[in-house]
Amino acid sequence: ATRASARAWASSASTRAQTYGMVAYMDLDDFKVINDTKGHAAGDRFLITLSNQLQQAVRKQDTIARMGGDEFVLVCGDIGKTDKEAHLFSQQIMDKINQAVRTPVHYDGFTHQCSTSTGICLFKGDAIDADELLRRADMSMYLAKKLGRGCHLHYDGAMQPKYNYQ
Repeated sequence: ATRASARAWASSASTRAQTYGMVAYMDLDDFKVINDTKGHAAGDRFLITLSNQLQQAVRKQDTIARMGGDEFVLVCGDIGKTDKEAHLFSQQIMDKINQAVRTPVHYDGFTHQCSTSTGICLFKGDAIDADELLRRADMSMYLAKKLGRGCHLHYDGAMQPKYNYQ
């Protein structure tokens, strides 16, 4: 799915049901080690296996896509009617994602385990366009990485002045 179609689907579902949705921007921590030590073909096989594990960690109606390199985006609609419910759901889904990512991947006689730094942006309806949602989730992901990796961080409007993102 393209980022626009995934966002359009989640937005229309969110608007119809008057529920929250979420966009999570994930970056694999220390993925470069695989490419540097085992080669790019091994890195590709690792990403394929990990992609399957991620797909199994989310609901059938959710969209997870590789954006390039070692970055993935998750789009979920209908995650709660209130802000509190949406935050709780996002925590639960990130726990499942983190468990999937931390599950050792076996390939070509090697085993690799990693973590992910994730930025999350919640939305309700279509007040924020797809590019801005991705930008906010991406900004939160970079801050999560800065905080020590292996964690997730929800977007907060106060992040903008503190972190000049380009």
